[in-house]
Amino acid sequence: MQTDIQTGNVEGGADVTKDWEWCYQVVQEHSEQTVRRWQEEIDMLLVYAGLFSAIVTAFSVGSYPLLQPDQQGDILATLLVISARMHAPPDASMIVVSDETAHQERDEPFSAPTYTVWVNSLWFSALVCTLSASSIAIMVRQWLRQYSSGLSGNSRTIARLRQYRYDNLHRWRVPLIVTLLPVILQLALVLFLVGLLIFLWALHRVVAAITSLFTVATFVCIAAATSMPALKTDCPYQSPQAQCLFVTSRFLGRVASWSLAGAESISMLLSGTANGHSWRVLHLDDSLNCVTT
Repeated sequence: MQTDIQTGNVEGGADVTKDWEWCYQVVQEHSEQTVRRWQEEIDMLLVYAGLFSAIVTAFSVGSYPLLQPDQQGDILATLLVISARMHAPPDASMIVVSDETAHQERDEPFSAPTYTVWVNSLWFSALVCTLSASSIAIMVRQWLRQYSSGLSGNSRTIARLRQYRYDNLHRWRVPLIVTLLPVILQLALVLFLVGLLIFLWALHRVVAAITSLFTVATFVCIAAATSMPALKTDCPYQSPQAQCLFVTSRFLGRVASWSLAGAESISMLLSGTANGHSWRVLHLDDSLNCVTT
């Protein structure tokens, strides 16, 4: 009898050990797959951000001088005046007039064209968004590396440590930060394309019209791919942008329902107050009539 009990205890302990190992493997695979997916996504975003920032920088370098006075133009005007003086006849009244006009033009305060202000604002904003997303992505990569360190083995202590770190990732909104990274890069793309269209419309209408056609088509595709998962639950166009739009739409829907419910409650309260007030007036009139009679 005692031997059978000991054998049962051994078999029960073996079953518990196997269940524990199976549970640990499931948790480990889920954690590693999640971290690996985030790391691959961040690496892809860093490559895209590097290429995109190089393009935006090239355009910004050529556009920001438009915000400053044209120094070369002033130098050229001065050289023209000097050349005209050297080759001027004895009666050089026209040269004096042109010299005074040039001095007046140089003394006027410089004002950059409106389109250059908008273009540089949009392009530099796109550059800042791209660099910010890259910096955040690098920090998240470091967080994930720290998360995976020291988790080798299958002991219960390691399992508790892994679950503790995994819970902290969600508590400190690391998945939300990873989700917002491509949204920031998409925002940078929109800013850059809008600035590009403004710049082209100020230069050449035909080139701007053709570029606007392709840009609008790109915006329509991005908007459709982003909004379809929020409208159709079976749509496979799942992305962080679509998830943010879905969460935002649900939040706005709740706010709208709360606002409508509050408006209805206030209207009912006001109508009830008005009815009670009218009832009091009628009751007072009846009492006065009774006293008079």
